[in-house]
Amino acid sequence: MQWKKEVRIGYVPQRFEFDKYVPINGEELLELKNNNLFLSKKRNYSELCSLVHLNPKKLKTPIGLLSAGERQRILILWAIQDNPEVLLFDEPTSGVDVGAEESIYELLHELVHKKNITLLMISHDLNIVYRYADNVICINKELICHGEPQKVLSVESLQQLYGERELFYHPHKQS
Repeated sequence: MQWKKEVRIGYVPQRFEFDKYVPINGEELLELKNNNLFLSKKRNYSELCSLVHLNPKKLKTPIGLLSAGERQRILILWAIQDNPEVLLFDEPTSGVDVGAEESIYELLHELVHKKNITLLMISHDLNIVYRYADNVICINKELICHGEPQKVLSVESLQQLYGERELFYHPHKQS
C-alpha cells in the first residue's frame, strides 16, 4: 500500500485526563485546535456532534465533569474536525465503562463507512479485533503476523505475542 503525499491524519490518544477544576469546555477545546478561541466567529459543531452521537449541549460542559465516554467522543471530534483520511486510535476505550465501550466501537465503525476514513487502531482486545478489523499487524518486539484476523491469529501467533503461558484460563481444568 502506498500512502499519498500530505495525507491528513487524525489522532485520538489512549488517555487524556482532565482535572475537573480546569475551566475549559468541549467547544473551547475544539476552538483551540481551530485557533478560534478568541475570535467572535465560532464554528457550528452540531453536524459533527451528530456523527459521534453526542448531544451538542455537552460541548458547553466543563470537560472534567463529563463522563469518560463523553470525553472520548469530544476527542474523536477533535480528531475528525479537519476531515482526516486516516484516524489513528490508541486503545479506543481505555478508561471507558463497558456500556460506553460498545457504542464507541460502533461509532468508529460508522465513521469508517460514512466519512471513508481509514482507521488504524491499537488494541489488545481480541474480541474487538475479530469483530471490526479487516487486517491486523501483530508486533512483539518484531513482526509476528499480519493479514486477516481469522487467518493469522492462530494459537502459535498468539503465544508469540503473549508468551508461552496458558492463553486461556478455564476454572474447571484439571492440573
